[in-house]
Amino acid sequence: MIAEDTHIDPIIARFLANEASPEDIRLLNEWMALDDANKRYVEQVKWLNDKAASSCQYVKVDKAKAWEKVKAQAIDSVPAKPRSFPRMQSTWMKVAAVFVLVLGFASLGYHFWSLSEKNTMQYSIASADISVNKTIGDNVQVCLNRQTTIAVTENKKKKTKELQLSGEAFIQVKHAKEEQLIIKAGETQIKDIGTSFNVKARPGNPTIEVFVQTGEVIFFTTDQSGITLRQGETGIFDNQTKKFRKLAMLNPNVDAYKTHRFVFMDTPLSEAVKEINAVYPGAITIKDPLIGTNTITVTFDNERIDAMASVLSETLGLQLTKSGNGYILR
Repeated sequence: MIAEDTHIDPIIARFLANEASPEDIRLLNEWMALDDANKRYVEQVKWLNDKAASSCQYVKVDKAKAWEKVKAQAIDSVPAKPRSFPRMQSTWMKVAAVFVLVLGFASLGYHFWSLSEKNTMQYSIASADISVNKTIGDNVQVCLNRQTTIAVTENKKKKTKELQLSGEAFIQVKHAKEEQLIIKAGETQIKDIGTSFNVKARPGNPTIEVFVQTGEVIFFTTDQSGITLRQGETGIFDNQTKKFRKLAMLNPNVDAYKTHRFVFMDTPLSEAVKEINAVYPGAITIKDPLIGTNTITVTFDNERIDAMASVLSETLGLQLTKSGNGYILR
């Protein structure tokens, strides 16, 4: 077996020069059988060698005729000096030098590509019609809201972790000084400083929102330094104007899809139903828009839909009817 990939280049060179020993050929065949990438590498080097050889032009020389021409032009007092190298040999040396350089760069590029591939890991996690809890590595926990995808890229050597988010997710991070974590959502990026926060970046939405529950994050783009968000603050990026703004108002239901806890304080019924339906699609319908302006103060902690619908109807004196998988308030 060959201990390191870098030892293969001298064997390949001997093979292409028809100087390889039986042991060289055996080692080369074993190395190519280890991985398709190894076989492609040898084929690429052979192709370069064939191209270099085909670029040399061999000229047939009539030695007797050339010698007669030299004698006719010779001067007795100044003997003719033979050329140090035939033209064909000089041309071949130049081609050979170029080939050695190409082979060196190809070997170096393959070496770094191989190291990068071995150190990088890529995978995706996704949710369908219900929220999903997942752990990424040793220090990141995520709760994906419905219809959300996170593409993860980890580089163990560089100690970097990148999460590409499409949808909405609550992310809790145990800060590690030796690792850099970046969350990408649309055009924006969120750099964690040890915290828990919610990111809403659904395709087609006019904005991208980041709410910080604990700790601190930097919310930015490649072109803008962005804003720093601390506990209780919400950052909004407008996809049209490309501007950031910050809200200090706390929305207690921002992570309701994760906790299944709803807190309403003098909240219009239409807003309360909207937030409940964001977690339980089509759960409650308001038949008469006028009753949507009535306000309600109530907390639901992991309650069933029928219980929440009953409380809303009884508190506001509304009629409640069952319809399919949901309820109607009228």
